[in-house]
Amino acid sequence: MVKLTEYSNKNDYLSECNKSLINKFIKYLFNEVWTKKNIGILYNFCIPSLKSFSGSRQLQYSDEEYIKEIIYKLAAFPNIKVQLHETITSGNEKDGYKTSTRWTMTGKHHGPSIYSDESGQQVTLSGVSHKYIKIDNHANNSNNPFQGIELVENYTLYNELQLASQLNMDPGTLTNRLHASSYCGEEKNIRHIERRIDKDNLPTLNLEELTNSPENIIKSYVNEVLNQRYLDSIHKYCSASFKYNDCEENKQHDVNQYQNYLLMKISMFPDCKFHIDEIIYEKTNDNILKTSVRWTFLGTHEGYGKYGPPTGSSLYLRGISHYHIKEDKFKEKWSFYNELDTLKSLKLCVEKMDEDINEDKHDPKEADKTDKFLPYLFY
Repeated sequence: MVKLTEYSNKNDYLSECNKSLINKFIKYLFNEVWTKKNIGILYNFCIPSLKSFSGSRQLQYSDEEYIKEIIYKLAAFPNIKVQLHETITSGNEKDGYKTSTRWTMTGKHHGPSIYSDESGQQVTLSGVSHKYIKIDNHANNSNNPFQGIELVENYTLYNELQLASQLNMDPGTLTNRLHASSYCGEEKNIRHIERRIDKDNLPTLNLEELTNSPENIIKSYVNEVLNQRYLDSIHKYCSASFKYNDCEENKQHDVNQYQNYLLMKISMFPDCKFHIDEIIYEKTNDNILKTSVRWTFLGTHEGYGKYGPPTGSSLYLRGISHYHIKEDKFKEKWSFYNELDTLKSLKLCVEKMDEDINEDKHDPKEADKTDKFLPYLFY
């Protein structure tokens, strides 16, 4: 229970009351929609021009499209169960509130979907939902504590490739289905990627400036480690007991394993650049700064790795990461992005290669190149 006497002014008190209300609202919404299947309740909160995306779907500007996505998922997994792990909330009454929730869903595939017909397979999927919420406190009443809440934006990310694997579905087949269906729109055209290092515009932060400022810590880490490639500096930002939770293989990595993991990723996209789109955070009673970062990854597939030989294809990847920061060090990190988006981008390049090779049918050696490439891409 939030008490007015604990705050120096009324605005701070109101902000904390709203954050508490939003956390209750998130639990309420997940339960009503995913457990009880009261889908229609979303119309009470979503604005008509709701901005959203889910998985590998295109960006939408309609509450109807957002609700349609939920209907598809519930029809495919009607007995779905949801566990909420944590919700990070930040903001104020004037600007609105940003909230980021980590969750895990389990259920059986008992209905038709873009993935396949009913398979009966049990699936477990972890992801994150990032929302922008506005509250009109004058509209609240005792009969409906959530009256006055508006959902303005919703971004949901999970690894769709992991879901396909649990349904025993070939990733290449799924990629073909998504491209052939209006269910998945074309991603924006990717411009030429800027040089990853712009030394004149990089922030120069000393240790004092990093102290107790999660926003500065995150920005400094992204610039120094990810974009400037000073990978040994990762030890400056991560605690000795640091754990990284990988959404691709559901594995935990310590700080040294995480350093190698980053190196492998960068080697496949050597010109890659990370852009920070948004940072929100809140402080817990045990002095942990729970921080959510929405980011964009740009890169060109010019190196070898799990996706096979270089294709020269450009990649635009959206992601959301949660950090637990204590004493100015990362204690734990979770990252969510859709690996299927990577395969979609690379497959487009493979299809173009296939067209070019088939134009020269008189040379069987050339025509055989695509067949040898595909197993690397979709394994």
